[in-house]
Amino acid sequence: MLSKRSIRGEYAKQLALSSIVLIAIFSLLIYGYIKSSLYDELKDELFIDAKTIATSNSDYKIGTFINAYNLGYLKGGELLIEVVEKPLKEGISFSQFQTGGKNYFRIFYPYNIKDETYLSISREITGVNRLLNTIFNSIMIINVGGLVLIQIYAYALSSILSKPLTQLSKNLSKMDENMLEEINSEKLPIEFHPLSQSLNSLISRIERYIQYQKELFIGIAHELKTPLAVMKLKNEVLLIKKRDADKYIETIKVNIDSIDDMNKMISSVLDIGRKEGAQ
Repeated sequence: MLSKRSIRGEYAKQLALSSIVLIAIFSLLIYGYIKSSLYDELKDELFIDAKTIATSNSDYKIGTFINAYNLGYLKGGELLIEVVEKPLKEGISFSQFQTGGKNYFRIFYPYNIKDETYLSISREITGVNRLLNTIFNSIMIINVGGLVLIQIYAYALSSILSKPLTQLSKNLSKMDENMLEEINSEKLPIEFHPLSQSLNSLISRIERYIQYQKELFIGIAHELKTPLAVMKLKNEVLLIKKRDADKYIETIKVNIDSIDDMNKMISSVLDIGRKEGAQ
C-alpha cells in the first residue's frame, strides 16, 4: 500500500480524482443533451399539434375534451386535448404532471383570444422517462467501471513517471567513495535534468573533498614518518658503541623534542576533525 507521503501515490490520487471529475462532468453533459433533445422534440411536436388545432375552423368551448383520433391531421400520436381558461402564465408555456401513475408533458397554447381560452395538449412521456432513466443508469454503470480502469491507469502511469526517480536511486546506491560517477542525464527526461545537474555538482564536491582528505592523510603520514626516522637513526647510532652520559642525554632530549612536535601535529589534526564534525 502506498504511503501518504509517497509522490507516486499522491500523483495517482490526483490523476484519478481529476479524471473522475472530468468523466462525471462529461457524462452529465451527455445526459443533459439527450434529455434536452428529447424534450425539445416533444415541445416541437406539441407546438405543431396545438398550432394545427388553433388555426382550424373548429370552435371549441371551455371544458371541451377533444378526441385526438378524430383529428386525422395530427401527427403527434396519442394526445389529451382540452380547452381551458387562461392559465396563470400568459403565452405559450410547457409543464409536466403525473396522474394515474403516468407522466405527461403539456403545452398551453392560446386558442380563442376573445374568450381568453387556451388549448391544453398533453402527451404521455412515461416511456420517455423510462428511457432517460435507463440511459442514466447505463451511464452510471459505465462510470463505475471507468473509475476502476482510471485507477489502474493512474497507478500504471505514476509508475512510469516515477521510473526515472527509481533509476536515480539505484545509480546513487551503487556509488561509494572509491567509485563516484556522474549521472548521465541523456537517459533521463528533460524535467529531471536540473536534478541530475545538482546531483552531479554534489558528486564533484564530494570527489574534491575525498581528494583533499587523501592528500591530508598522505601529508600527515609523511610529516610523522620524518621525525620517527630521525629518532630511530639517532638511537641506532647511539647504540653502536658506548658513549658519554652527555651523548645519551642529548639524544633523549632530541627524541623528546621530536615527540613534542608529533604531538602538536596530531593535536592540529584533531582540531581540524572536531571543526569539520561541528560543521
